[in-house]
Amino acid sequence: MRFQQMKEDYERELEDAREQGKQQGAKLGEARGEARGEARSKAAAVVQVLTARGFSPSPAQQAKVTQCSDPAVLNEWLTRAATLDSLDAVFAE
Repeated sequence: MRFQQMKEDYERELEDAREQGKQQGAKLGEARGEARGEARSKAAAVVQVLTARGFSPSPAQQAKVTQCSDPAVLNEWLTRAATLDSLDAVFAE
């Protein structure tokens, strides 16, 4: 009888742990999705600001922007796109 109770307790704890893992995984996936969405929005804003200011980013420059997932870098490019007078200056390291 004692063994049966231990087994049931273990199975219940295991199921609880699985459920917690699913919930944490869902939250992590949601956070990653939000981060990707934010990066895409910022990248689009960089290209839009450059275009609105009369610049024509090359396909390589557009790819560089759209493939970037670092929010700090994208913020820097967005600020530069709004304030600097050349594409080279916007993307200078």
